Amino acid sequence: MLINQTFEIDSCDDVELNIKRTSKLEYRISYDDEKDIKAIVF
Repeated sequence: MLINQTFEIDSCDDVELNIKRTSKLEYRISYDDEKDIKAIVF
């Protein structure tokens, strides 16, 4: 079965550019739970 998941993680500030980030980063992953996972690519 194909699984789709969405995650939100905290962003980090950019100290060199003096930028404060408050928004979350979103990433999505889709995989077939009937098969072995061989790699995760970002």
